[in-house]
Amino acid sequence: MKINKKKMLVWAFLALTSLVLQSTVFARMMVFGTKPDLLLVFGVYAGVFGGRTEGVRAGIGLGLVEDLFLGRFLGINALIKGFTGYLAGMVEKEIVKENMFIPVFAVWALSLVHYLGYGMVVILLGHGRTLGLNFLVTALPFALYNSVIAVLLFPLMYLLLVRGVLKPEKPQSKELS
Repeated sequence: MKINKKKMLVWAFLALTSLVLQSTVFARMMVFGTKPDLLLVFGVYAGVFGGRTEGVRAGIGLGLVEDLFLGRFLGINALIKGFTGYLAGMVEKEIVKENMFIPVFAVWALSLVHYLGYGMVVILLGHGRTLGLNFLVTALPFALYNSVIAVLLFPLMYLLLVRGVLKPEKPQSKELS
């Protein structure tokens, strides 16, 4: 597998910019105690526009960056974001990519999946209590906030993932001699 350096630089730029924004700007713009997860939004868009493989790659990579810079537990974000990227990629062949509704709805739904998955893993590791009412009070605003951000980011992500440098490479078919 050939590594596309330009693609890696763009993903690195998106990841680091997102981490800075999440730690500064959005930390002061919390809604119902939540802030958006830009890395999750990017991972879902990668899956919706690029398929399961791209979703998993982006999700694991972005989640690992988050774990290294902000996470308490190394690997949890990589695992959960990789899984949500995979789920997002399941719709790639079934949608019209120019329709903003489906990717934004995917961000909303998969934000809930991500929130629930993260909570369950933390509980399984013995570092959390229960999801309970806290899940409803914070997960729904979290998903809604991510959806609003997804609407704002749709033109950029469509340009990068469908027409631009982050467009998935098609596997080259091997010709029979």
